Amino acid sequence: MKILLKISLGLLMFCSISYSQPVKWMKYFDPTGRIDRGIEVVATPDSGYVFLSNTTIGMCLIKTNYLGIIVWQKFFADTLGTAGRSMCLTKDSGFAIGAQSFLGSMEFIKIDKNGNLNWVRLYISPSQSRAWSVKTTRDNGYILCGDVYPNGSNEVYVVKTDSLGFIQWDKTYSGSFGTDIIQSSNGYYYLVGSDPLRKLDSLGNEIYSYPVVGKKIIQSSTGYIYVGGGYGQFFLAKVDTIGNVIFQNNYFTLAFGFGMCIDSRNDIILSGSIESDTGTVKPNLDILLTKFDSSGNVKLSKVISLGKTPQGYVTQEGIFNIKTTKDNGYIGCGSTNYPSGNELNVRICRAGFIFISLMQIIHYRMDRSS
Repeated sequence: MKILLKISLGLLMFCSISYSQPVKWMKYFDPTGRIDRGIEVVATPDSGYVFLSNTTIGMCLIKTNYLGIIVWQKFFADTLGTAGRSMCLTKDSGFAIGAQSFLGSMEFIKIDKNGNLNWVRLYISPSQSRAWSVKTTRDNGYILCGDVYPNGSNEVYVVKTDSLGFIQWDKTYSGSFGTDIIQSSNGYYYLVGSDPLRKLDSLGNEIYSYPVVGKKIIQSSTGYIYVGGGYGQFFLAKVDTIGNVIFQNNYFTLAFGFGMCIDSRNDIILSGSIESDTGTVKPNLDILLTKFDSSGNVKLSKVISLGKTPQGYVTQEGIFNIKTTKDNGYIGCGSTNYPSGNELNVRICRAGFIFISLMQIIHYRMDRSS
């Protein structure tokens, strides 16, 4: 597994840049020589970060300090063939991971702050299931969403657990899959995925739905709900908590929105990829980062392109997850084929998913006063 850490500690405004511009430092790690992909990052109380990654031999957690220097890394190759899909920080400074085991069942894993396994829960249903998102809840439990395959067709699947991962209730909903879920400040759940945004009560009963479809969901300090991202679109919508859509817009074509976060000013940041050199057989896929104000206006937008690899292949990159940092910046993880440039390690599916040989981590700062 090769891991590319690309950390920029200077001030970077959102604008088009290239690899020729200054980068504070870059590091490469190759502990297994296997394919790797950055899935999620969380900021830790000690100002460091933990990254969730999947490799061909199992799930991996990497703990770094604030400079991206590795503190520890743990592999979970023997944890039922786990593929991690989502991670959140727990109240004891550990990590909760939603996953899928090789058995085809939704899996929930609790890790302590030092990367040691606390427990594993398998939610075995009569058919395959998997978790795409996990979050903490106000009662010290957890909420997971994903999908399940009863009778040969997909359904959206939500599981509510206690603090030890034991199921309190679970429900299925019409649709194909759920990609993200949150508990709002007033205790309701909001669920997004393949189907319109749903509002659920504390027991998972659907109250109503909004005519909004996206991949990620967050709530601002003012109480509004934002839905963003999507496959083949760079989408953002804002709704209130009583069923009204304030706005919804698609901002770029040939773009893919994967990650979303909100900062202390209630500005929203979307991360993902955008195609360039689109007239070629194999266009570059560059990193796209965009910052919006609370009304959906674009404040800043950055395309980060490394151009061709040293071997002359197109660059394929994406930032799948992004979070705010304590230094008024943002930390993101994803994948890239730069600098290895091995075209055999790059496979682009029609839906825009990227399976690439290197994990990429980017830390950059921007002026939040903008």
